[in-house]
Amino acid sequence: MPLVEHHVIARTDQHSRPIDAAAFASRHLWNAANSLLAEVTGMVSRWCVRRSGPRSAKRKTETLLQALEAPDAVD
Repeated sequence: MPLVEHHVIARTDQHSRPIDAAAFASRHLWNAANSLLAEVTGMVSRWCVRRSGPRSAKRKTETLLQALEAPDAVD
């Protein structure tokens, strides 16, 4: 188990409120960034599915096979 540095700040400390506010803002920023990343990832995923559906994947495979067989036909 890795050891981590741990600080305990009493509620009566003068820096308690600014530290608490910064931690709260940091947590919300982290959650907002993760939410945005998930949204963008979903959008890109849906775009890729629309762009490369089953028919286009089949055509790409057929084109690849034709390209591989073409040099043999020339010889």
